[in-house]
Amino acid sequence: MYQLRRCRTYTISEASEVVELNPEDFRNISYPFEGETEEDFLNYLDTITYEADIYDIYDELDEGVADALAGLLEPAEYKVFFDSETKGENAWLESGEVDEEYRKYGGFNARETTEIY
Repeated sequence: MYQLRRCRTYTISEASEVVELNPEDFRNISYPFEGETEEDFLNYLDTITYEADIYDIYDELDEGVADALAGLLEPAEYKVFFDSETKGENAWLESGEVDEEYRKYGGFNARETTEIY
């Protein structure tokens, strides 16, 4: 007797709503934007949550700017724009045994697989 399971992977890509932000609104705050280009601003926004206290920054911005920034960095919801499940999936079979110590693998210790790497 063998313990078997079917596995699958697929990709879902989601995005927040589009917001408009002006880099000039971020020049005179405690964690200022000092760049010049669109790429600089994008990178600044990408690092802002790691290097600054985002809630303090919200308090330093006009309410509309703070709301737009929150909508970008902490969106209330995302919309799916790509789902590979509708195009197909990568599926395989595994044999092994249920083992709760294999949490990373859904509690299953797979000894054999048909997955192609």
